[in-house]
Amino acid sequence: MSRSTRPLPVAARRPLAAAALIVAGATIGCASTLLENRPWLAVETEHYRVWSALSEQATRQLAGDLERFRSAAEFVWGSRIAPAPVPTRVYAFDDRGVGARLTLGERSYLVPRQRGDWIVLRTGEGWTGDARTPLKLAYARRLFWNASEAPLPPWYEEGLPQLASTLEVVAGGAQVGIPRRDHVETLRRSQWIPFQRLLSASDLSRWSTLELELFESESWALLHYLKLDAQPIAEAPERIHALLARDVGTDPGKRETLDGGLQRTVWHRISASELDSLSIAIAAPKGSTPPALRPVPRGEALAVLGSLALEVGQTERARDYFDDALAEDPGSTAALVGLGRILAAAGDAAGADARFAAARARAPDDPEILLDLARLWLERAAHGADAGERAQWASQARDLYRRCTELAPRIPEGYAGVAESELILGDPSAAQAALAPARRLLPGDASIGVLAVRVALASGHGASARREAIVLDSRARSAPERASAQALLDQVEPRAAQR
Repeated sequence: MSRSTRPLPVAARRPLAAAALIVAGATIGCASTLLENRPWLAVETEHYRVWSALSEQATRQLAGDLERFRSAAEFVWGSRIAPAPVPTRVYAFDDRGVGARLTLGERSYLVPRQRGDWIVLRTGEGWTGDARTPLKLAYARRLFWNASEAPLPPWYEEGLPQLASTLEVVAGGAQVGIPRRDHVETLRRSQWIPFQRLLSASDLSRWSTLELELFESESWALLHYLKLDAQPIAEAPERIHALLARDVGTDPGKRETLDGGLQRTVWHRISASELDSLSIAIAAPKGSTPPALRPVPRGEALAVLGSLALEVGQTERARDYFDDALAEDPGSTAALVGLGRILAAAGDAAGADARFAAARARAPDDPEILLDLARLWLERAAHGADAGERAQWASQARDLYRRCTELAPRIPEGYAGVAESELILGDPSAAQAALAPARRLLPGDASIGVLAVRVALASGHGASARREAIVLDSRARSAPERASAQALLDQVEPRAAQR
C-alpha cells in the first residue's frame, strides 16, 4: 500500500502554525522542568508496566501503542507469543534540556533483564516517535528468540525481527512491511550471498562483519518476499514451512532452484522497488476497558529515576535521586536497595549491609530485594579471601535465590542464581538442574546462555558447551557482543576438542 500527503491550503496553515507554537512552548516549558518535579503516571496493561512523565493522553496512547506493536509482532511471528515471565517495564519521559541525559547515547533503548526487560523512551514522543528501528529490532529479537525453545535457522530467526523492525503502529492497527532503506541500499550495491549458503547455514559463528551486514539485509528481503510479496499472502506459512523443511545441502539442482529462481525473484523485487506492505487491524479484546492511570508519588518517581541513572552508569546522580527518594518516603525499599548497591560497589560493605537490612525489615519477602542481596552475596563469594569464606557466601546466596524461586517462580534470575551458586560450591550437576527452569522461561537470553556454557564445561560436556557458545556467537551483533562471544568460543573450543 502507498500513502500520499497533500499540502494544506495557505489559509489553513496560519492557525495550525499558531497552534504548533503553543504546543512547542508548552513542550519546552515541560522539558526545562527537572524530571523529578514533573507529574508522573503509572499504568499497567497485559504485557507492560509503564511509568510516564508524559501527559495523560500521551500515556494512554503509549500503553495502547505498546500492545498494538506486540500484536503486530505476533502477526509477523505467525502465532501468539506467550507473555514474558515478567512484564516489560517501560519508562517514558523527555530528558532534553535538564542536564545529563539518562542514556548512553540512544534516543530509546532496551535493557534485557532476567527479572523483566526495560524499554526506555526518553525524548517525550511516546512509542511512535521515540521507538526507532534499532529499538524495535532489538525488542523483536528479544520477543522472537525467547518464543522458541531451540534456536531456529539463522536466516529465519534474523529475518523475522528485521521485518518487525519497521512495524508502524497506526490508529486501530499497524502497517507491516515498510521497506528498510538501509537494507535496500546494501542489497543494491552488494554482491549477494548465494541463497544456498544463506539457507543452509546452521550458525553464523565466525562470519565477518561485512557478511553479517549482508546476511541481515538478505534475510529481511527473503522474509519480506515470503510473507508479503509472494501471492497469495494467506499461503505464506506454507511457503515458509516448505523452505524450512527443505534439505538444502549441496545438491546442484536444489542450488540452482534457490540461487537461480528464488534469489533472482527476490533480487528483482528489491531492484525494482516492488515491495508490498500490508495494513492489519488490531482490535481491543472484547469487553476490555481502558487501563486506569495511577498518579506516581514523588518518592516513587525519584526511586525510578535513580534506578535508570544507575543503569546508565551515572552513579552520583543515582545516589542523589535515592537520597531524595528517602527524604520523600523514608520507607522506600527501592531507594534503600539502590543505595546498598552503590555502597557495595564503592567497597563500603557495612553501609551496604545496613541499607539492605533496612529494606528487608520493611519488605522481608520482596523478590526484588532478595535478588539484589543474593547477587551481592554471590559477588562476595566470587572474591572471597579463602575457600571457606567463598563457600559460606555462596551457600547463603543459594538459599536466598531458592527463596526467590518460591516467592516468584516466574522470575528466571532466581533459578540462574541457584545454578551460579552451585558452581561456586563445586556441584555442576546441581547447577545444571537448577538452570533448567531458567532456560525454559527465557530460552533466548544471552546471560543465561553464558551460564549454560559455564555449567556444561564444569560438567565435562565440552561438545554441549561449544554448541551453546556457537549460538551466542551467532546471535551477537554489536562489536562488544561479538568480541565477548568469540572470546568465550575461543575458550571453549580447545576443551571441546579434548572431550
